[in-house]
Amino acid sequence: MKVLFFLISLLSTTLNAKEVKIWLPIISKTVPLSISRPHKLAKNEFKHIVFIIPGFKDNYNDPFTKILTKKLVEKKTTVITFNWKDIFSDINPNQELFYEAFLFLDALTFLPYNLYGNFHKASFISKSYGSRILSKWTTNSYLKTAHVKNKFSKTNVLLTPNCSSEKNLDSLYEEHFKTFSKTLVIASKTDKYCNFPQIKESKYLNKKFILKTFSGNHTFQARTTKLTFKNYINIANISSRWVNMEHEFIYKVLRTNEHLQFQEDKIFKGSPVDLKDGFIHLSSKNQVSGVISRYYNNESKVYVYKFRSSDYQKNLKWEYSERSKEHYPHIYNDSLLLKNLVEVEEINI
Repeated sequence: MKVLFFLISLLSTTLNAKEVKIWLPIISKTVPLSISRPHKLAKNEFKHIVFIIPGFKDNYNDPFTKILTKKLVEKKTTVITFNWKDIFSDINPNQELFYEAFLFLDALTFLPYNLYGNFHKASFISKSYGSRILSKWTTNSYLKTAHVKNKFSKTNVLLTPNCSSEKNLDSLYEEHFKTFSKTLVIASKTDKYCNFPQIKESKYLNKKFILKTFSGNHTFQARTTKLTFKNYINIANISSRWVNMEHEFIYKVLRTNEHLQFQEDKIFKGSPVDLKDGFIHLSSKNQVSGVISRYYNNESKVYVYKFRSSDYQKNLKWEYSERSKEHYPHIYNDSLLLKNLVEVEEINI
């Protein structure tokens, strides 16, 4: 293992491009890794690492992985991923455990400590077969040790996790849900490799994980190329927001009269624009300033209300705006309640 990290250290001086490949020695092989913006992390500019643990047929050059990586880098994240085929010459997705896979994940997740001891946190986005391997690995990995555990975020994403009548979701991912208490599961109701009723009936649903659905198959393919690409964009955006904790809070900007009425009524059913559009327009933290400058520049002051997304999870949707080219949170068939308020900030314009 010392030889392993010595070789990695020698390679670390080359990590100054937008995306580089380095080779991680593992058993009798060297496995190429794709690392985006590593020099930003080395300079303490990108302090968050996301490991993408792929499906067994995926690779870091496929369209979805490229889009996901781009969205994560936009959030000032360093992304590390790989291909399973570089570890196994012949992958049998029905096999549960691989000694090589576990050893590789140990080496992979210890890599940042050797290269960048100053990173703040790391997260996982795992897909299909990768989710199953990751879940099994967490049972005995050194993520259990305190100094390592503190670096890894409780927030992670499971994309199209495998489960069936023979391989129950709760038993397959139990240790995962216990280790990562803020998991987002993204699945399709028609995925033949994922027993969707099991997800809906899971004892961990809305306790250890939140569920988001999409229309398509196990690899996000939809009826048309356009819809498939839309799946890629939506799933990448949702995943990126989740691991960066942008999902945790939502914000509503109110004018003075709306603010006073909300304080009196204890309930906000929507502004005139909200009522016209059929949902309450909200923002993420990073979107608030842009919303104020675009729609409230005639006001002398506004009030920004902060709520927990979890209080509105059943009626909350993140939807794409063609005008601003971003996804915004919208609440359907519900009202904002003053009792759910986290805080309110008065902003002079």
